[in-house]
Amino acid sequence: MLVTRTSIPPLLWAAVLLGSISACGGGESAGNDKANAEAKAKAEAEKKAEEAAQAKALAERKAKREAEQKAKAAAEAKVTAALEQLCVVPDKYTKDPVKGCEDVGKAYDAFMLRLAPAEAKASWESGGKEKGIAMTVVQCTQADSAKVAACQKHALDGAGPELAEAGKKILQTCIDKFAKKRAGAGAAVPKRRPG
Repeated sequence: MLVTRTSIPPLLWAAVLLGSISACGGGESAGNDKANAEAKAKAEAEKKAEEAAQAKALAERKAKREAEQKAKAAAEAKVTAALEQLCVVPDKYTKDPVKGCEDVGKAYDAFMLRLAPAEAKASWESGGKEKGIAMTVVQCTQADSAKVAACQKHALDGAGPELAEAGKKILQTCIDKFAKKRAGAGAAVPKRRPG
């Protein structure tokens, strides 16, 4: 028997060739899948790191806010304690409310010059003094009480640096504690000294 060589048709060769190419190309697809998985893992790690940084920053802001609130509460408590200690009527005081209120005006001036922050002190010395003293005297006089005047003068004279910004609070605390309570009374007309 005679063996003849048959030729393989070109289309079959093309199919075999394409099959072998696609079989070899499978490695490239696996490499892409691995790169995609690595990129995804990297993105997730970056996202987790960013979330952790945001959580840390939030915790730091919260701690700072709480510390500021605690410091503010402590400062307020210190002011309140100082007011309680200073806003009292001394054993000896002027029984004349008008004279006492004039003394309060002088004490308020000394308080401002001694304890006011630099900006407030500069404003006080450059023209605010006259109006400030007058308003202090009027407010004291309207309370119509020698005890209020004595309390205000005592507190202003004894105030320390912790009360540097509490001048008005000192004045009001003494009014609240010692002013004569008058039912239905409006603002009083200040008493004037004769002469």
